[in-house]
Amino acid sequence: MPSAYSARRDRCVAAVDRKMAETVRIEPRRAPSQYSVAVTDPDRPTFELVAVLRHAYGENQSIAGRQDKSWSTEIGDTVPTLYLDYAKLPPAAVFSPGDRVVAIERPGQPTYEIIRQDRGQGARLVYILGVVPPVGTGPPRGPARS
Repeated sequence: MPSAYSARRDRCVAAVDRKMAETVRIEPRRAPSQYSVAVTDPDRPTFELVAVLRHAYGENQSIAGRQDKSWSTEIGDTVPTLYLDYAKLPPAAVFSPGDRVVAIERPGQPTYEIIRQDRGQGARLVYILGVVPPVGTGPPRGPARS
């Protein structure tokens, strides 16, 4: 029989999921090497699951502790984070740094990349993500031609 704490934790996780969970697609990728970029991993299947994906689009905060607008003292205050319920994971779910997470229910289907796992969590499997810019929106790759 589970403890009273475990039962309350499970009810809390379920309540959060009912309100905030969304469908995401996990696209496995092979880690890049020194001579190649990350590519799709054919050995691991792409799958969809329901998870809580939090990415608050806030403003940059000044590390100087005031309204200093110098670019060298501002840092981004939002980190995209993926929260997965252990009980709802597919049996073959294996996540690796570099795997892509696509928020398929959001406008534009933003894409994120798994950076690392936050191992300090007990109720959920938590991954810290990085934002993958949409194709064609990156910085220019060479001199402008006229």
